[in-house]
Amino acid sequence: MEYYARDIGLERDRKFRRPRLQHGAVVVLVYELLLDLIYGDQGYFLYYGSTDQKEDVHWAIQTGLQGKDQPVVDKISKMVASLIDSGLFEPRLAEQGILTSHRIQRTYYRATVERREVQIQPAYWLLSPEEMQLLSRKSAILRQFDRGENGVYGANNGEDPPREAQSKEKDSTRSGGGPRALDIYVEDVLDTDEGQQLRPDYPQLFGGIGQHRVLLTDAQIDSLMIQIGHEAFDYYVEKLADYIGHKGRFVKDHYRTILKWAREDGKV
Repeated sequence: MEYYARDIGLERDRKFRRPRLQHGAVVVLVYELLLDLIYGDQGYFLYYGSTDQKEDVHWAIQTGLQGKDQPVVDKISKMVASLIDSGLFEPRLAEQGILTSHRIQRTYYRATVERREVQIQPAYWLLSPEEMQLLSRKSAILRQFDRGENGVYGANNGEDPPREAQSKEKDSTRSGGGPRALDIYVEDVLDTDEGQQLRPDYPQLFGGIGQHRVLLTDAQIDSLMIQIGHEAFDYYVEKLADYIGHKGRFVKDHYRTILKWAREDGKV
């Protein structure tokens, strides 16, 4: 891509807390340089597995940081590792030598919606068909999922079958507009059927174990998307998950809580 949208207040993302304590504010710039490499190369991921691949990435970052107090390669390597550990990149794929995340792929998905042909590698794709539909229904990537091309059947390395092929018993859990569980991971919001066994190989908030779930009906999700937009939706759902999981608070109505916070922040 020649252009990508940058989140306002990116440097204030709580996932930067630990890397900034370890390496200072320069680690945020290292992250942005990695984004530039990702979007300018494969578009939604970066190879970071072999020694040569890592050396190329480290050299590119060091060049981007050229000037006073330029960090050495070893320091850059440690900063990249810290960004991975904090959840800014998907750790499971990072172990395979792939740097990507849900946030990166959402940006790529939005940026390529108007393209007629977009090829992805299923093993590296993290967004579920449901999440892509919320972003846009006219993407060539989503059409690959709909047709099951190249074995692409949603997120999780293409291991899951398409929704329409799942059992009627499981589909019945969502009939009538019942609550949908939004599983909050380090980087993003993924939806799954309530009561479905959760995949243990996904990183959790701050790398912890367990699931902090925000329950919203499909109608409520659509309503929030219309009222506050995709970016604010992602922010408040993750904020609520953190509020529930890490502060031990009970929230009776998740939809009204998100809407209340958005109104207080002037998003509605």
